Amino acid sequence: MTWRRCCPTTAPPALVDCLGVWLTRELDVTDAWQHPEQARPELQHRIDELATAVAGSPRRVVLVTNEVGSGVVPATQAGRTFRDWLGILNASVADACDEVLLCVAGRALSLPPRPGGPHGAGTDPQPKDAI
Repeated sequence: MTWRRCCPTTAPPALVDCLGVWLTRELDVTDAWQHPEQARPELQHRIDELATAVAGSPRRVVLVTNEVGSGVVPATQAGRTFRDWLGILNASVADACDEVLLCVAGRALSLPPRPGGPHGAGTDPQPKDAI
C-alpha cells in the first residue's frame, strides 16, 4: 500500500474514523492474526507509511482511534495482538501530529509530545514487551 498526497493545500479537513478499523484490515491482509512474527515487518512498514502520509499532508487531518492499555488484558491472543498493534499505531500516528487530544468523560485533554517521539527525544514507539 502506498500513501500519497492527493489534495491541494486549500482542501477541507479530512476525517479518518477509525484507525482501529484500518488496523483490523492490515492485520487481515498481513495474516498477523495467524503469523504475528512473520507479519511484523510488513505491518510496521504500513504503519510507518501512514504516519509519514499524515505528517506530510498539506491539509488538516483529524484521526479518531480507540484508546488501549487502560483496561483489562484481553483473554485471547488475537485480542492482545490487536491491543499491542493499536498502541504502536496510535503512538506512531500521534508522533506525526501537531496536536493530540484524548477525549474522556466528555472532555478533550491535550497531550504533550511523547518524550520518545519526533517532537520529543526520539525512541522506537514499540514497547520492548509488545507482541
